[in-house]
Amino acid sequence: MSALLVTGLGVITPGEGRPFDVSAALPGRGYRRLPPAAQYLLAAAASAVADGSSFVAAPAHRRGVVVGENNAAAALMEAQDRTIIEAHAADLPPLTTPYFAASLFGSRLAAEYDAHAFSLTVNSPRTAGVESLGHAARALAGGRAEVVLIGATEHTLPAGEPGAADSDAGAVVLVGEPVGAGRTGLGVVDVRTGSVDGFDRLWAAAVPDDDIAVVETVLDDSPAGKHVEHLLAARCRDLRTLPAPAGCLTPLRRVAHGLCAASPDRLVVTAAAEGGLAITRITPPSTESPC
Repeated sequence: MSALLVTGLGVITPGEGRPFDVSAALPGRGYRRLPPAAQYLLAAAASAVADGSSFVAAPAHRRGVVVGENNAAAALMEAQDRTIIEAHAADLPPLTTPYFAASLFGSRLAAEYDAHAFSLTVNSPRTAGVESLGHAARALAGGRAEVVLIGATEHTLPAGEPGAADSDAGAVVLVGEPVGAGRTGLGVVDVRTGSVDGFDRLWAAAVPDDDIAVVETVLDDSPAGKHVEHLLAARCRDLRTLPAPAGCLTPLRRVAHGLCAASPDRLVVTAAAEGGLAITRITPPSTESPC
């Protein structure tokens, strides 16, 4: 099963309106010196859990975490390399040094919320954020957890890296639960992932009735992106094309936006230059915005 019910939502967008204030977003000790992507993720999770309190009601062994990221540690790793080359490894800050491992961002989130069922990190280019929804849905359907924190976090790429001028930064976290059993929430998301070559099969699974009101695309100008855009143009009456910054956060941001939009079902479609494809269908509980 690839669908889940979203019962909580948190979005952190640094630099939008005012700078990110870690002390206000994460009051308490032990947060100020974390890498920015870890701060964003924990702050978004705090908002999502406050929005969907069912997460803390579940026993620890029934809580899971899935986090997508592409460039969350890129700037940190460049700074670590520079420190080692110009000084000594002993000069690396002990609190941030472990974050050279991509899994540490999700592990820190799992530790924060006593999520003992599982902790999974997804790193697929561009699709990792929405792929996390699919992994969580399958885990919920298989009984591995009662509730899952699902998110994506990114930090801006170092200057000089391809895409640095327009790269993702911030985090989105959703609380996911199984569909059905009388549960209510912000809406249902259903994710289909695969390769660009399998577009027709994924489209048929995501839109079996071949009728969708709004389709948003997060595509770059790679051959894969242009191919998907061409295929969609022949199928969609309302196609909205959005830029694709470096990272995996923007597609999940659009899913979050879809859950808060006063509209019928919509799709978010994203593809990576490497050939990965994800189609996410968002079904709000009504035409009135729940957010």
